[in-house]
Amino acid sequence: HNVWLEDAFDRARQLYLSYYRAIPKSLERATAHKLMMAMLDGDERFVEPTPQSLQKLTLPLVRDAVMDQFVGDNME
Repeated sequence: HNVWLEDAFDRARQLYLSYYRAIPKSLERATAHKLMMAMLDGDERFVEPTPQSLQKLTLPLVRDAVMDQFVGDNME
């Protein structure tokens, strides 16, 4: 049994937005972010998501992506 709540999803999205907005306020985080973006050639999978990326997410899309990672088969 699992429960996916829209308001919890919105809170998580706001938290990630606040993380992204705080990057320029910290020398260490800004440097790390620029370094990671340069090393990864702009691949957003390994850095904080942009506000545009977060806006594209929906609860069903996120739920499906998370649930697809859980497998009930043997690990062998």
